[in-house]
Amino acid sequence: MNTPVEHTTETFSFLGLLDRTFRLYREHFAIFVGAVAIVIIPFTIIQFLLSAWELSNVSSVSGLSRTAAASQTSGAVLIASIASLIILVIQSSLEIGAVTYLTSESYLGHPISIRQAFSDRRSRFSNVGCGYISLFLIIGVFSFVIGVAGLVFTPAFACFGVVAYIGIAAFVFLVPVLMLENVYTPLGVNRAWSLGKARFWTVVALYATLSLLVVLLNVAFSTVLRLLLVAVTGPLGIVPTLAVTTILGAIGAIFLTPIVPIGLTLLYHDTRNRLEGLDFALQALGKPDARPADVLSSVPKGGLVSKDWINLGIIMAITIILALLIAPTITSLIQRLTPAFTP
Repeated sequence: MNTPVEHTTETFSFLGLLDRTFRLYREHFAIFVGAVAIVIIPFTIIQFLLSAWELSNVSSVSGLSRTAAASQTSGAVLIASIASLIILVIQSSLEIGAVTYLTSESYLGHPISIRQAFSDRRSRFSNVGCGYISLFLIIGVFSFVIGVAGLVFTPAFACFGVVAYIGIAAFVFLVPVLMLENVYTPLGVNRAWSLGKARFWTVVALYATLSLLVVLLNVAFSTVLRLLLVAVTGPLGIVPTLAVTTILGAIGAIFLTPIVPIGLTLLYHDTRNRLEGLDFALQALGKPDARPADVLSSVPKGGLVSKDWINLGIIMAITIILALLIAPTITSLIQRLTPAFTP
């Protein structure tokens, strides 16, 4: 009689997640870098032209009156800011979405090409962009309301802890959910929040560790190259400096951008394996190339559980301490920037 083989859910420890992140990046280095480069290079050129246009408009106000100069400068800055924000959302949706899909496919054992990374799930990129906009609008509106309330009643700043909890929990899994599952934006944002809060402190630790590493590597890379360039060419003008800074930033981003989404996608699979038995569900489909999109996404349960309240209590306590420390500085700064009206 044959003994049945018991299947165990594949999960990672925190160090295991870090190790698998860099191992996966190393094994598929050319694919990840190529997918990011395809997005970053054209968008960097657009961003450089936009920055140069903004700089030329600001520089051309010297012969105008103060009122006209202020109006032209404000208009150029506003247009450039809106355009930059739109570019950022589109660029992030494409590059993070592609890296997320590449990671998931590699993790599941059927790696794909760069072309497939953009074509197989092309309908999902718009959902990712809408998810970004929806989440940032929600966080922005609540942050503004809390900020205004905090200037009147300082303890209200503690509510930033609630915003941080919701924002972090929803943000880290937003792209994996919207890119890998067949869900629309509202349900996707809700599912991302549900999965993120279930592994909140692991999410915070992994995201902070990978992000800090990326920042340190980027600063070191850019600083070394900039010093070498200045040593060879000497000081540059404004536009050449802008061009060099843009190019160096793009080179660093091409190599460093994949790291965080690779780690978060692996954490997404780990979380769904633990909480929803995703690996069992994929096996039960009987398809050799089954993917998360083939499994029906569950509707998250509403409300907060006891663990959420504990996490919120910890975050709000930290926020209250920080608010009490920085609130006087913020209030003083606002008072300096706001004209004083005397009767």
